Amino acid sequence: MNMKLARIKKDLSQKELGNMLGVSSATINRIELGKQNVTLSRLKDIAKVLDVDMKEILEEEE
Repeated sequence: MNMKLARIKKDLSQKELGNMLGVSSATINRIELGKQNVTLSRLKDIAKVLDVDMKEILEEEE
C-alpha cells in the first residue's frame, strides 16, 4: 500500500490529511506523486495519522 491508498482507505481527502499534518493539500499531492521528498519526521507523522507502518507508505503501486 502506498500513501495515497492508505489515505483513501482512511477516507481522508488530501485537504483533510494536510490539515492534520499542518501542510497544504498541494504538499500532500506532491508527496503522493513523488514530486516532493519528505523528512523522516514527516514520514513518521504521516504513518501515525494513517495508522500504517512507514514502509507501507514507501511501497510503490503494483
